[in-house]
Amino acid sequence: KNSRRGIMIREIEKGYQLCTRPEHYDYIQKLFEPRQRPGLSQAAYETLAIIAYNQPITRAKIEHIRGVNSDSSITRLIERNLIREAGKLDAPGRPLIYETTEEFLRSFGLRSPADLPRIEMDELQNPENTTQD
Repeated sequence: KNSRRGIMIREIEKGYQLCTRPEHYDYIQKLFEPRQRPGLSQAAYETLAIIAYNQPITRAKIEHIRGVNSDSSITRLIERNLIREAGKLDAPGRPLIYETTEEFLRSFGLRSPADLPRIEMDELQNPENTTQD
């Protein structure tokens, strides 16, 4: 961490990644064209948050929480490698369960899902009562 080199090692889940230091971003950006990938929709972000905070989770549980069909959001998140099928639930019908990927951790600068910010349930139920610092 104290090295002034241009690269660093980041811990992600049970492995490590060699990457460029954040302070060198402007230089690297000039070397490579950014990918022209459209952003995620609000529905996809909602679905991703539900999966991240409740993983592993079934499609039925995701749709129960959101209150709407989430097929297209789940498909988009799988295409982006932000979530993956993590197996099947040992329950009638053996539904697929989903979890986040290492790409999700990289994209959001997390070492593990345990690093997600805590969410207070009363904030989710009464967002107008929260204050910003």
